[in-house]
Amino acid sequence: MYRHAFKIAAIISFFFISGYACSQSYVYLDENGKEVSAKIFDEKCDSNLLFHCLVVKQTQQLVVSQIRLKQKFGKISPQEMNQIRKLLRKDSGRELE
Repeated sequence: MYRHAFKIAAIISFFFISGYACSQSYVYLDENGKEVSAKIFDEKCDSNLLFHCLVVKQTQQLVVSQIRLKQKFGKISPQEMNQIRKLLRKDSGRELE
């Protein structure tokens, strides 16, 4: 009898846990703070040359993820970053993303 009650309790808790995970809404923001689709967000995150992707805010109902430029995490200015990119482009002969 206890095994039967345990199985029922396990099944009920499984449905509550799976329902909780499915009830979250996901919002994806690009580097400019504008909402984008999950596909665009994943494409930019996969080409992680210039972008850093992170979860900005997470609650029970909402998960907000944002793309940020990697240069904003370091001590390099945007002007210095552009100079480095131009030099790398010139030396390598390849276009950087």
